[in-house]
Amino acid sequence: MGRLIYSMTCSTDGYVADEEGRFDDWARPDEQVLEAINQDMSEVGTYLYGRRMYEMMTVWETDPDIAADSPESEVFAEDWQSKEKVVFSTTLYKVTTTRTRLEREFVPETVRAIKDATDK
Repeated sequence: MGRLIYSMTCSTDGYVADEEGRFDDWARPDEQVLEAINQDMSEVGTYLYGRRMYEMMTVWETDPDIAADSPESEVFAEDWQSKEKVVFSTTLYKVTTTRTRLEREFVPETVRAIKDATDK
């Protein structure tokens, strides 16, 4: 049985976006931080997302310039693309990345089933 791990980038006071709703302007990790993220995420089997976070993360598959930004970015992109992804959304029309499925509502039993089906 896998473990459920909650992880996200935020400021030390708990914000995930600036006053204009931007995230990547201030939260872009440097190589050292990205290396630590890559180590932590290497054991992840499935990512669980809401619509907005999923849409932000799709660049790791759809924008080759993001992966080419640095060696650790390339590692993260390859790892992210290789993992299963589940998006919980009532408003997303369809998913646009591989190994991704869309769930129309958040049902705790779905998360339990994902957790029970893996050792990651």
